[in-house]
Amino acid sequence: MDSSEWFSYVFIISRNDKLHQWLPLAIGTAYENASLLDVASHTACLTGDGAPLPPDFFNEYGRQAYLNGFPAARALWVNISLHYAPMSNCIPDLNTQATYVHVDGVMILALIEETITGLDFGTLTKSWIFEPLGMSSAEVKDGNPAGGLWATLSDLGLYGQWLVQGYNNDPDAIAKTVLRHQDFVDLMSPIQK
Repeated sequence: MDSSEWFSYVFIISRNDKLHQWLPLAIGTAYENASLLDVASHTACLTGDGAPLPPDFFNEYGRQAYLNGFPAARALWVNISLHYAPMSNCIPDLNTQATYVHVDGVMILALIEETITGLDFGTLTKSWIFEPLGMSSAEVKDGNPAGGLWATLSDLGLYGQWLVQGYNNDPDAIAKTVLRHQDFVDLMSPIQK
C-alpha cells in the first residue's frame, strides 16, 4: 500500500464516529451510537469479562479463520459482543466511567480497521507500522489483536522512539506513517471523553 492510500484511510475515520457508521453488525444493538473513542477508552459499557461465548465457539472461530480468514472469524466474536447487554445502568454513548475491557473492545476496533482497509489485522499492522518503523521481528500471532502482538525489546524501543519523535513533531517520524503531529499528541495523551 503506498502512502497516498494510507493517507486516505487515516483521514476518513474519526474517533468520534459511531460504531454503526463503520460496523453494520452494530446497527440495532445497544452499542450502535457508541463512538470509537467510547470503545478505545473503555467507556462503551461492554462487560469487563467479555460477553460469554457459546461452548463450541472456538471450533467455529477456527473454522471461519481457516476457511475465510481472521476478519470473518473476528466478526463472529464481535457479533456476540455487540448483542450482549451492556453493563447495568450504563448507556454506551453517554457513559464516562471506564471499565477495562480486554478482548471485546480490541476485537471491535480491529474488525473496523479490517473492514475499512480490506486487510486482515496482521497484514495491516505489518505493512502500516512494523515495516515502516523497521520492526523486523514484530508480528501478530494467530491474527490476535488482543494479546497476539509480539516484538523484541529492540523493536518495542523503535516503536517508542517513533511515538516520542512524532510527539515532538520530528518530520522523519511523521513521514514514516503519514500521521500528523496532532495524531501523535492524541496517541500520547490521556483519552478523555
